[in-house]
Amino acid sequence: MLELRGHATDKGVALRGLLAETGLRRVVYAGDDLGDLPAYDAVDQLRAEGGDGVLVASASGEQDALVGRSDVVLDGPDAVAAWLTAWADALDA
Repeated sequence: MLELRGHATDKGVALRGLLAETGLRRVVYAGDDLGDLPAYDAVDQLRAEGGDGVLVASASGEQDALVGRSDVVLDGPDAVAAWLTAWADALDA
């Protein structure tokens, strides 16, 4: 898990750079606010280019802009952490 932050850039630029640098073609991206929309666009671009991506919204009563674009909608950060842990455990089994 990585927290994407960049000086004078957005999360979409940071995610595209990470994918280009590592050659990864699969990503699970979890977001919780409008600042994550550029990264959602980057995952959509990855999918359009034949890669795999899962978009996860950490939904809350104060922000739901990502819900309609997400493959998985969870109730806040604790639910995201639990989902990721269960998913990792299933992959490890």
